[in-house]
Amino acid sequence: MENQDYLHSNTTLENNLANGWDFKFGDYLSRGFEHTNKQAGSFIGYTVLCAIIALVVGLIPIGGTLINSLFLTNCLLIGFALGVKHFQKTGISDFSSFWDGFKFIGPIAILGLITLVVTIASFTLVGLIIGFSFIGDFIALQQNPGNQEIAKTFLIGISAHGLTLTILALLLGFLSFPLAFAPFFIAFYNKDAIKSIEASYKIISKNWALAYIFYLIATLIMAIGGAITCGLGLIYLFPACRNMLFAMFEDMTGMNQENETTPLANPGAFGE
Repeated sequence: MENQDYLHSNTTLENNLANGWDFKFGDYLSRGFEHTNKQAGSFIGYTVLCAIIALVVGLIPIGGTLINSLFLTNCLLIGFALGVKHFQKTGISDFSSFWDGFKFIGPIAILGLITLVVTIASFTLVGLIIGFSFIGDFIALQQNPGNQEIAKTFLIGISAHGLTLTILALLLGFLSFPLAFAPFFIAFYNKDAIKSIEASYKIISKNWALAYIFYLIATLIMAIGGAITCGLGLIYLFPACRNMLFAMFEDMTGMNQENETTPLANPGAFGE
């Protein structure tokens, strides 16, 4: 589909921004699995390809990690929601729709740059609190994942600052997790990077604590399921987790209240 074919009306969004939205924990879980089951083969195949692409790009000596951080990761992640939306609109599973995230590469790259700055600021804060040597060990481990000495030093650092790191991670996650929904606003509401961040924080603020708890639980379901299956379950649970978050996004913005059988309007009627 073209970019404009994914756009949704601002009417229900503005209403929910003004009046809030009811949190439906069970619905998001069930709809996440429902979205995934309807196109299980496509989601599994896409997840595997995403992992391979991100891994290969990450191995590029100069710029690989930066490419992943700036735009590649978010372009690939938004593909799960685009695949769901295409199926909702057409009733057809079209594998090419999963790759439509690259049609939004401009604003997504700007969003990625902002997120990177936030990440650097967060690491700086952690360094100021527990010492920058731990941050150095973390970076060294990313650059040399097979080095046992570096891994040992990093694990010692974790054990020494375990409680502090846990508290900091939960706090920083609580403050920054709304950024995960910004790409949805870019794709489905035609917002630029700054306005997508603004909209994400505004809509999440209506149910911030519950939304964060759900975000953590969805992540835990994926992590625990993946651990139990020695990682194999991730090819199903990762898209299921992404689709749970998209189900919450649909509800918080009112997208799920729109008539799914009505053709989407042109971009002049929606978006900014």
